[in-house]
Amino acid sequence: MKNLSLILPVFAFLILFSVFSLIGLYLGNQTLKNFEEKENTSIDSEMFQMTSLIEDKINEYSNVLYASKSFFNSSDVVNRSEWNSFVTNLNLKENYPSISRLVYVKKVEPEEKESYENKVKSDISLSPSGYPNFQIFPSTNESSYVVHYAEPLTGIENLLGFDLYSNISRKEAIILSRDLNSVVMTEPIVFIQDDQSIKSLILFIPIYKSQTSYQTLEQRRENIDGLIMLAFSIDNLLDEVSNTLSLVRLDSIKIEDITKEPLILVPRKELFAESEMNSNLFKEKLFRRNIATRNWLISYGYSKSNYYNNLSNNISLIIIILGFIISILGSIWLFFLTKLKFKAEDLVGDLSKDLIKYKLAIKNISEQIVISDKDGIVLFANSATERITGYSSTEIVGTKAGKLWGNLMTKEYYKKLWQTIKVDKLTFFSEITNKRKNGEKYTAEIKISPILDKNGEVEFFVASERDVTNIRKIDQIKTQFISLASHQLRTPLSSIKWNTEMLIKGEIGTLDDEQKDVLKNIYQAIQRMITLVNNLLNVSTIESGKLVINPEPTNLIEVAKEIVINLKEALDKKKISLNTNFQLELSQVNVDSDLIKEVLINLLTNAVKYSKVGGSIGLSIKQIEGYVIAEIKDDGIGIPLKDQSSIFNKFSRGSNVLKADADGSGLGLYMTKIIIESSNGKIWFESSEDVGTTFWFSIPIYDVIKKDGDQKIKKSSIYDELHI
Repeated sequence: MKNLSLILPVFAFLILFSVFSLIGLYLGNQTLKNFEEKENTSIDSEMFQMTSLIEDKINEYSNVLYASKSFFNSSDVVNRSEWNSFVTNLNLKENYPSISRLVYVKKVEPEEKESYENKVKSDISLSPSGYPNFQIFPSTNESSYVVHYAEPLTGIENLLGFDLYSNISRKEAIILSRDLNSVVMTEPIVFIQDDQSIKSLILFIPIYKSQTSYQTLEQRRENIDGLIMLAFSIDNLLDEVSNTLSLVRLDSIKIEDITKEPLILVPRKELFAESEMNSNLFKEKLFRRNIATRNWLISYGYSKSNYYNNLSNNISLIIIILGFIISILGSIWLFFLTKLKFKAEDLVGDLSKDLIKYKLAIKNISEQIVISDKDGIVLFANSATERITGYSSTEIVGTKAGKLWGNLMTKEYYKKLWQTIKVDKLTFFSEITNKRKNGEKYTAEIKISPILDKNGEVEFFVASERDVTNIRKIDQIKTQFISLASHQLRTPLSSIKWNTEMLIKGEIGTLDDEQKDVLKNIYQAIQRMITLVNNLLNVSTIESGKLVINPEPTNLIEVAKEIVINLKEALDKKKISLNTNFQLELSQVNVDSDLIKEVLINLLTNAVKYSKVGGSIGLSIKQIEGYVIAEIKDDGIGIPLKDQSSIFNKFSRGSNVLKADADGSGLGLYMTKIIIESSNGKIWFESSEDVGTTFWFSIPIYDVIKKDGDQKIKKSSIYDELHI
């Protein structure tokens, strides 16, 4: 019995110890699993950030190429000095530190080589002595793609004249870029001028001959004029990207170009000098990306954290100690387990209450909220959806989102919507017309956001819709009020102006000089009020949809010349030179001549107002394919960066213009944009404060649609706009 009494406690202890050891093993494994999931999430996040930032940087470089191409397309001939100024304004060293050079590559046929070399040798636009030693190398009897302009040139002068077509890698990239009319990347290349251990990449974009078509493959091959080449070091790119991020988990990166046969762009590179790659814990993950027609394999190396390593190595000992303690202190463990159970139940209760609150908030929010799956099938609709659309939740859930109350917009609108949220995976904002169950139409502002899973794939869509019908009605009432008030003001103002003019001319009686000066100030103030009233009337006419648009064949150059003649007095007053560049034999534009004249008057009078004394203004009009494009450039006060996003808004003015012209209304550019867009055109600008502003607008030659209305625009007077 003694032995039995001894064996039973031992046996009971062993059983209890075994049971709790198993429990401890389970808990330990769960702890490791949860911790590893957090580790993997953190590691995946850093890898996604690193990969995305690499892609973003190369996309930025592609944008530099597109900007360079636009620069060349905007002029028939770009000389070396203009190229130098353009690249200087890009500020490559500051904005794109990884870019080593930006090059214009010229296509030269065999019969042109001698005359081409002589022309470059005598080019003194940047070098007083020209380039006497310039020649194309290596010499071939084929067409050459020659390094013509290179920026920055310092240190790589011997690159001028190099025939990129002589190298098979560059040749393949040039041919592909020419045929696709897009940005193309070469395989890794070691530049002669650089450190031989550093590999670089080249991006090409084609430039075609001015005023030629390049829609088909044959046209692109026939009309290729050259390319823009951008080179960057992949090592410098990685340094720039890794310095931007706060990397904790990643140890190393390796990039391979696997487009054809694998080529190492960057060998195994440690992201931090102090990182140690433990052979047991070091892991690797791969990403495949297509970048500028090249296929990259990006490998990331990472190690588990020290805490994880210690936890992994000591887990067995922890489990044994835990089981031993639990076996001895079973009652205490049970007590604390029960206590933890109650705490867990309280926590679950709190979470349930929070979930109920969340559901109540969503349910009772004033905006319509709809949640759908990745195919747009509605999973949830709040009570506001029922109130706004008139359909019950039971009717809505299970149907295609918007099918019941939508389908009033064009096919192109819905195509763009799905492209944005499902393919591009971006949030879509818009104003839309829908209909309620009773057939009543209403206007709403919508916002549809994709919810992505951990792999970046669309899992759900969340759509919010706000009924703005009453707001738009209020806007319409405001517009009608402004129109009515402006009409009522215009008649008495015209009468006051006429009587004041009679007084100034002495038709009623003789006035002394001081009295005349006072009346002239009154006359100018009245004229400014009349101009403001006319602008308000124009805005209300446009916004009410009553504006007449009567397109007819119009010679845009003749319209511009008439305005330039009327500007002479204002230009002479400020000693401003106006330089014109009009394309010969420009097609007539099918446009409303009164409206396009308003656009030119607004942009040119703005250029005069905000130009400095002794400054210059450039006016260019030319035709590119099916569009006529106008450019108005000044070297005036410019538009501050903080004001540029709102410059086309109603009553918006730059914060720096009050000193130049305190009497502006902020309506000119607003009307200009609406007029251009109503003619199926586009308007855009570039500006730097204290440097100047350039506005462009494009108008299709044939696509302007006639619109019947009952009101025409009030024509602006250059003299009134400039107070002369």
